[in-house]
Amino acid sequence: MKLYRRLAGLGLIAFGLIGLRVWGQEAQEPSRYPLREIDRPLVLPVEVSELRVGLSYFDAEKYFDADGESVNLKDPEEWRLLIAELEIGYGLFEFLEVGAGIPYYSGKIFQAEGANLGDLYAYTRFKILQNQEKTRELAFDFKASFPIGDADIDMALEKKRYFQENLRTGDPNVDFFGALLGRWTFQKFALRAGWEYGYRLEGEIKTGMESLEDVAKFDPGESSSFNVDFLYQVMDKLVAGVGLEYLQQDENKLEGQGLNDDWYLWELKPEIEIQFGKDYDLLVQSAIPLSGKNQPNAYPIIILWKSRI
Repeated sequence: MKLYRRLAGLGLIAFGLIGLRVWGQEAQEPSRYPLREIDRPLVLPVEVSELRVGLSYFDAEKYFDADGESVNLKDPEEWRLLIAELEIGYGLFEFLEVGAGIPYYSGKIFQAEGANLGDLYAYTRFKILQNQEKTRELAFDFKASFPIGDADIDMALEKKRYFQENLRTGDPNVDFFGALLGRWTFQKFALRAGWEYGYRLEGEIKTGMESLEDVAKFDPGESSSFNVDFLYQVMDKLVAGVGLEYLQQDENKLEGQGLNDDWYLWELKPEIEIQFGKDYDLLVQSAIPLSGKNQPNAYPIIILWKSRI
């Protein structure tokens, strides 16, 4: 846990040093990308690319159990997770953005522990509607992920009790996600919302103990999410906001048998974004859990660095 905190601290310092270097730089030519966050479109302008580097970490002292009750963990390090993600997007046309990304997971969920890459994904985002003033916008996002992460279930036996010992970081087959996104900007405010549905294909995984390992059919549960964010442009280079997010996934099935691991989570997400220049942004965010099931009751620290190229 101390190591992760040091890594998160070093990452924050690095972001800060980069930001100080570019703070106050003025554009030498008119930018194709709006300077204020609340004016920025859902789809990148043509020939504009954006690199996004994200870091998220939490260690939970409580979790929402299968009945939705908040329960204390025996050890805070029983449920901790570090997620690092790299993503790049590119404005191919005025109405189309394409991109790809990959996450990295490291942590522990009860006895399951490990560190590995997640599934690689690619996306396309289409601009459906935009008014003449560019204050209202509607877009559709389609994403597909490809099996790169660890989808197997490694079991172990200890004190006559079986448990999963590896941290799963991916699915055994291709997953598909469709999302509808909206934005409305008015004066110094912006309202953004999105809804996403995820469909995961069945595949084969290795499961069991090392000496008794077998191949089994694994059917990941479908998922959905919803978010609404309210932003306020405090200054030209400072944005404050708060969002409400709902995440949900159906239970996974192994050889047709449900694993009783379905979950949902409601979170309130305050955030501050610092715009160091026309091409650099630092977003600092957290999450306040409101209710959930089979999920941590934790307050993650989330950092996102964005750079236009």
